[in-house]
Amino acid sequence: MNKKSVTPVHLLAVLFIIIILIFFGAWYFKIEEGWSYVDAFYFTVMTVTTVGYGDLVPTTDASKIVVSIYSMISLPIVLVAFTVFAKSYVEDRLQQIEKKISDLVTREKTIEDKIEKIEVSPNKKRSFWERIFGLNTKN
Repeated sequence: MNKKSVTPVHLLAVLFIIIILIFFGAWYFKIEEGWSYVDAFYFTVMTVTTVGYGDLVPTTDASKIVVSIYSMISLPIVLVAFTVFAKSYVEDRLQQIEKKISDLVTREKTIEDKIEKIEVSPNKKRSFWERIFGLNTKN
């Protein structure tokens, strides 16, 4: 499996594309429909996120054609953007979980080593080789 992680450059590129996409749509609808910048921006965001409340609708034939094409182009782009952001979040969480597991395993090894040292009976004499290298010289 190809495991490519999301870099900050990916995140910035995706964010930049989304901003350009939204501002292009807002600019077009401001000019074509005569809406305020806020209304045009609002309509564009509702369109690319597929919310579409229906409170603003294109009224000219040109706007209807443009919004149809704009929706077909912008929807996949926005879905990919959301996927990139979600992948980045999941990768960060997985790294945090892997670090916690690694810390627990290391801690468990340390505890096992301490228990092993305690389990050696004080009455049992260990040879030089057992003490230094942990070797068992008796069979």
